[in-house]
Amino acid sequence: MNPTSLRIVLVLLLRSCCFRGTSAWTGSGDCRRVARRNTASNNCDTIPSSTTVPPEDSWNQPRRQLLLQSLVGILTMIPVTSAQSRTPGSTDLSEAVQQVQDGAVALRTLYANFDNYSTIDAEGRAGNTNEARRILGGIAPQAGTVAIEVAKQTPLYRIDTALGVIRKAALDDVSWTAQLDLGAYEELVDRLLYALQKADGNFYSVLFAAKGTTMIRAIFDETKSLVTQSIRDLDDILKLFQEAGAPGV
Repeated sequence: MNPTSLRIVLVLLLRSCCFRGTSAWTGSGDCRRVARRNTASNNCDTIPSSTTVPPEDSWNQPRRQLLLQSLVGILTMIPVTSAQSRTPGSTDLSEAVQQVQDGAVALRTLYANFDNYSTIDAEGRAGNTNEARRILGGIAPQAGTVAIEVAKQTPLYRIDTALGVIRKAALDDVSWTAQLDLGAYEELVDRLLYALQKADGNFYSVLFAAKGTTMIRAIFDETKSLVTQSIRDLDDILKLFQEAGAPGV
């Protein structure tokens, strides 16, 4: 399990601990009944009313406190990766550059595992391409805190915003972007965004292609070429950043 997935699971556990109900005791007649059902009958264990019984929560409180402390300790020890430190679609210049770097890594991962995303079943239909589309940013994460963590692991999601932030900074001569070859940058960005959108569209439309491996295989082959071109364009963009003096590139 990667660090981000582990953090999500631990956060959910923390929420469960904090909002768990505590009352399970009821009074009836001369006894207090424990709300514990026997699967073989509907009888309950009974405790005489004269017996002093602490509330259930007083039993669970120390245990719950220990669990909370342990989970918080684990969360603080999980390393924060570069993707975790970047907000999707951030308008911060350094985070935008980081997203571009992460996007280059994501595209290489897609290319290396392309055969897994371009399968054809025995009936001549394309297999599930959602994971490939998710890498390309074509499937937007749903709303919510967990979705933000998912988006951080999908750097090509809203990559156009990150590239736009860098362009705006160059127009305003902000920091190192004043040395950026803006003409070459804009040309590469236009081609990159077109290729990413076309690749995502192919992964979607191939699901509706007529049966027959010939047409579907042709769509997958074109898509792989688009991914290859996108990798080259991102590498060239990062090279422009490096030549302009971008820190950490």
